[in-house]
Amino acid sequence: MNGCRIVLVDDHSLFRNGLRGLLDRCEGCRVVAEAACGEEFLAMLPGLDAEVVFMDISMPGMNGDETAERALRLRPELKIITLSMFGDENYYTRMVEAGARGFLLKDSSFEEVLRAVETVQGGGSYFSEGLLASLAHRMRTREGAAEDQLSGREREILVAVCRGLSNQEIADELFISKRTVDKHRANILEKTGCKNTASLVVYAIRHGIVEISPAGRGGSDVGAPAGAPTFFAAAAAGFRGGVFPRASCPQGARRRFGLRPDRRAADGLWHE
Repeated sequence: MNGCRIVLVDDHSLFRNGLRGLLDRCEGCRVVAEAACGEEFLAMLPGLDAEVVFMDISMPGMNGDETAERALRLRPELKIITLSMFGDENYYTRMVEAGARGFLLKDSSFEEVLRAVETVQGGGSYFSEGLLASLAHRMRTREGAAEDQLSGREREILVAVCRGLSNQEIADELFISKRTVDKHRANILEKTGCKNTASLVVYAIRHGIVEISPAGRGGSDVGAPAGAPTFFAAAAAGFRGGVFPRASCPQGARRRFGLRPDRRAADGLWHE
């Protein structure tokens, strides 16, 4: 990768400075702009050359969900990664509907930040391991495993989507044509009222179709059918929160962002 152009949108300058300092240590990343609020970001957007946006959910004036929705109307190719603290989970459904691709807690490890950038650049969606588990718990506690309108085959395909499989991979696994998968997926979106893959994952959690399962040290997997005895590592197209231990940095991210494993410092981060 020849460089990822990043924008930071957060009303806390100390947090922006800290994240920028970390990203600037990676030769594959370049922070090209900062904004303290949604209005400031939208004003600079027309002339901005950027790919990925880190955006706070709760900001003075225009909140993150409205800012994301307006930004994506102007620049649908942007990959927005949501930043938040615990306690903001009520905003996440709105951010999913607005079109955000990544969802990180502000206390996430830097390795997880790099995974999120790598994932959304590759066309996937990324949920922080801690956020995903918290979101699932809150949804189940508040709503229980609600009824859904999907057929057995549609539920099967939805589980595969949550595992990160493409339509062609789903077709190969289920021994059906890709056109059939395309049709089922369109029906799933229509029945659920979802707009994108991230919102389908939230729907599947809310309705008890998939479960969050331990993935070993420090993580959790999404994509296991409810009641399934085994875990699914949902890494193929994105949903990779928790697949790697927090203490490690995935090899792909090290290569892509120019980080060397022999330069790991005492702070636990990977340096150039």
